[in-house]
Amino acid sequence: MNKLKIYPVILAGGSGTRLWPFSREATPKQLLSLTDEKSLIEKSVARCKYFTKENVRVVAIVDLAEKIRHHTTNDQIIYIEEPMKRGTAAAIALAVREIYKKDPTGVIAVLTADHELDDQKLAEDLKMAAHAASRENSITLLGIKPTSPETGYGYIKLGKKLDGFKDCYVSGGFVEKPNKDTAEKYLRNGNYLWNSGMFVATAETFVQEFKRHLPQTASLIAATTSDVDKVFGSLPKVSFDDGVLEKTKNITVLETDIYWNDLGSWQSVYELLPKDEGHNYIDNGCISQNNDHTMIFNKKDRLVVGIGLKNTVIVDTEDATLVCDMDMTQEVKEVVETIKQSGRKEHLEHKTTHRPWGRYTILDEGEGFKVKFIHVKPGAKLSLQSHKHRSEHWIVVKGEAKITNGDKVIILKQNESTFIPAKSKHRLENDNKSELTIVEVQSGSYLGEDDIVRYDDMYERK
Repeated sequence: MNKLKIYPVILAGGSGTRLWPFSREATPKQLLSLTDEKSLIEKSVARCKYFTKENVRVVAIVDLAEKIRHHTTNDQIIYIEEPMKRGTAAAIALAVREIYKKDPTGVIAVLTADHELDDQKLAEDLKMAAHAASRENSITLLGIKPTSPETGYGYIKLGKKLDGFKDCYVSGGFVEKPNKDTAEKYLRNGNYLWNSGMFVATAETFVQEFKRHLPQTASLIAATTSDVDKVFGSLPKVSFDDGVLEKTKNITVLETDIYWNDLGSWQSVYELLPKDEGHNYIDNGCISQNNDHTMIFNKKDRLVVGIGLKNTVIVDTEDATLVCDMDMTQEVKEVVETIKQSGRKEHLEHKTTHRPWGRYTILDEGEGFKVKFIHVKPGAKLSLQSHKHRSEHWIVVKGEAKITNGDKVIILKQNESTFIPAKSKHRLENDNKSELTIVEVQSGSYLGEDDIVRYDDMYERK
């Protein structure tokens, strides 16, 4: 087989619902470190080196792309930023647009940002799938041989085998998430595969499929650079699965027995983690007594004790705790929707939020006020910024702060403070070798994080 150029495209969107309360809208699954110190997006980017020398392309909405940058600072990545959420069809079209201009016959591999899998086996599979897609002018999906009757996955039915390719088939159609009895039947049948959500096709094939099934989305690929945002905003909000894959007859499937876990629930996370002789995963610092098949997941150093639990999941964070039957973790997504509808904020972000310059923790908030701890790394600084609706009072509790406040630049030491009026340009810097900590008291009619105008930023945020 001739060597094909493969262009990896990682779809890095996410709503942060399935692994709540550890995941949130502001910190979706791909930004989490679950089984080791690396985040899932870091692993997703790193595994691409096994099958290509091309730069990885990451597609994400603007705010999320900014966060991903700080997880992947040492990688050569081309960021393709979605102006707004319009579904995976529009996201893929953005990436196809950029690659098609460069190499119409190049193979685009659409990959996930938040799964655990065998990196080297994926590389072998993608190379085989790329050749099938190129020869057949098809979209070739990676279908995974089931090992259990899963009801949380979509399935692909296998059709006739492709000549000249081991384990490649014409698609026999998609099947929605089945009930338990149907999933067991699929497992016995052997002719149904889990839909991994990963697929390949040439840039040219993607363009043709968009033209056939989503012509309005296809117009994005032909749009001039100046018109991209305008065209993108007018596109229908539709997934690539619904808009293209379930309509086209031009699909082939590579059957693989790759190790794969979509981490789509806390039960699937539990399956990955090391366990004691009672089949329990207990985070460091937590105490387990007479438990069986139980997980206590706690990354906030708070003591959690479980006694006499069976088949139970406990996930503890600063502001929310989940206690759930292991077999009902798929329902967490529904609970998050209930939280949204109730008007609460625990689905949005954690009390502690990480930024490239350090982190902040919300200590208290109410009508017209918010109190934070702000921790600034040595040598780091926040952007030069202003706020329209709020003023801020800064008190140094640890370290030494260099502060721009309007036309003045001052140095504040421990127990010293300054007042930042609304609309005043200001900046916080730490020129020292130890961490800087301040207490920030915000007052105003609106205290959202989007009330910000940046004039200068070393991290190139907008």
